[in-house]
Amino acid sequence: MANMRLRETILAVVDNQLRDNDPPCTRRAYERLQKAGYSRKEAKEKLAAVVLEEIYDCLLYTSPSPRD
Repeated sequence: MANMRLRETILAVVDNQLRDNDPPCTRRAYERLQKAGYSRKEAKEKLAAVVLEEIYDCLLYTSPSPRD
């Protein structure tokens, strides 16, 4: 992620998901990544990549609502 503000924002999303355990699959994936040998930082960065991909897909595939 070239933009540092975007990077920090996406990592904050991951931190919030882990803190709130919402969605629970984030915590499970985080724990699996750590068990696989990734550091905490690396695991969060991998999860951030997934969040970023989801945002991209929403922007790409969500059609704008018609204006009145």
